[in-house]
Amino acid sequence: MITNALCDLEKCVDTAGVQLDTLALRLTDVERNLDENELESLENESVMELLESVTEVKNEYQNLRKDLQEVQQLQKEMTNSLRYQLRNMTQTFRGLKKKIESNSIPVHLVPPPAGSSSRGAGGEGREAQHQPHAPPLLPQPDLTAHDHGPRRATGMLKSVSKN
Repeated sequence: MITNALCDLEKCVDTAGVQLDTLALRLTDVERNLDENELESLENESVMELLESVTEVKNEYQNLRKDLQEVQQLQKEMTNSLRYQLRNMTQTFRGLKKKIESNSIPVHLVPPPAGSSSRGAGGEGREAQHQPHAPPLLPQPDLTAHDHGPRRATGMLKSVSKN
């Protein structure tokens, strides 16, 4: 949308520039050919052509100015939209990061698998009765780290089978 407007604007500027150059050449020619005595004998047709050219250039200039104002308005709207989107993304990122951080637990607090405990079955049963049992949460990956290849994020458990 903005690219098309800029292309149209460039075309209008080029057209207005060509018309201004043409008008300047015509004015120079008229100034060369005019003597004070010849002013009265100047043909109405060339004066009318000159006036038409001036009017045309003036209209092109006004259109160009209007197009420039439209492009500036579009730029402002786009800038505001991008700022709003960036602000929303930043807030969403921070919220998700906090949620991930609050849901992840350090590796040393993760309970060992059920079969590898050194305590007897009776001791585990008593502890389960006294403490409210919440499902163990798995460590979450650090989404703030840059991905530089297949590297394991810190704090992740490594699955090792012991036989």
